[in-house]
Amino acid sequence: MLALTAPALTSVARQVRRVISRRKAIRMPRLRSTSHLVRELHFDLLDLVDIILALETYFHISIPDEVPLLTVSDLVDFVLAETQPQRTRPDAGGLPVASGHGNTVSAPGDGAVMVRSLHPIQ
Repeated sequence: MLALTAPALTSVARQVRRVISRRKAIRMPRLRSTSHLVRELHFDLLDLVDIILALETYFHISIPDEVPLLTVSDLVDFVLAETQPQRTRPDAGGLPVASGHGNTVSAPGDGAVMVRSLHPIQ
């Protein structure tokens, strides 16, 4: 995860939870960061698509289909990565660095795992 100030993390997490709460009429205290979207909150595919579209609109981002979003925390982490100001890397010659969506790999019995890597923008 990116190094963020506590207010930035808290603010984005609160906004993501608020979007979910309003779209699906779920009380905020029920939306813990570890809440599993399907098993605990009983979201079906249409619910997930609805939440993703709402987050894309609210935060002006694009969430690819390949991104594994299993928990509320997964949504928060992705939104944080996509909404942070662009950074530069000294080893990339000062070029801007894309936050990237990473690669998806599967871990046996654990579901999907996100592996993030930063690549210079050409």
